[in-house]
Amino acid sequence: MTISLIQDEELIPQSQDSEVHRLVVAAAAETDLDQPQGESTMVAPVKRRGLLRPCIALVVLGLTVMVVVLVIMATRSHTTATRAGLNYNDVYALHDLLLVGWSAVFMRNCSSGQTSVRDAVHQVTQLLPSLHPSASCRASLAAQALPPSSSHLDAVAWTARECWSCLPAHFTADDFSAVFDVAAVQDQKLQVAAKNPQIVSESKKAALGTCQASTWARTCSYWTSLHAMAARGEALGLDGTMLLQAMITTMAGGATQCRG
Repeated sequence: MTISLIQDEELIPQSQDSEVHRLVVAAAAETDLDQPQGESTMVAPVKRRGLLRPCIALVVLGLTVMVVVLVIMATRSHTTATRAGLNYNDVYALHDLLLVGWSAVFMRNCSSGQTSVRDAVHQVTQLLPSLHPSASCRASLAAQALPPSSSHLDAVAWTARECWSCLPAHFTADDFSAVFDVAAVQDQKLQVAAKNPQIVSESKKAALGTCQASTWARTCSYWTSLHAMAARGEALGLDGTMLLQAMITTMAGGATQCRG
């Protein structure tokens, strides 16, 4: 077999250069001569790849285990926080949802829009004896006994007060920095004053759960109430169309007192 090198574009037989011949033979001795030309350089990478694959598998396995552990921890943490955070006192703003809703502050006075909103609010009062999340509140709301001459506003005002007193914290007007009551229905100054009422009683604030740290506690209570009522309706297998339409109309009328 003749082994030659390319040098300065000329073939140099190994017999003419003993040193080159020695180096080439030594290199050939370390090469699998049965392999096609160009494959000998792949021997070392193949061996390294054999060690690399188990390492990659271990890394992937480790990352998978880490992700699974994090997901389990996050799920448990969320479940614990939800159970510990939400309680019946968080729906205290049903009081304002009814009275602010009835005021329909986004509608013109005596307009068809105002009438539609007030009809929706009255419908919510009729749904609360079934959909309020608290059993004791459902019982007290169902026991409503107003005189036959009572107006829809009378019914809304009574239901709103009951949505405070029936809760475990037994809220009253003294617990808040401002109150949207019946007097505020037709008084714009009182409406503005009660735009973002804060709970001033520390004991009542401590009685809240998920809305305790909120700077917009009333709005937090609104959303909590909506979700709680919807969950109650779903558990009863009720058609949620009536509740959904009534709540959409009530909120559209300006129950949040916020146009943003």
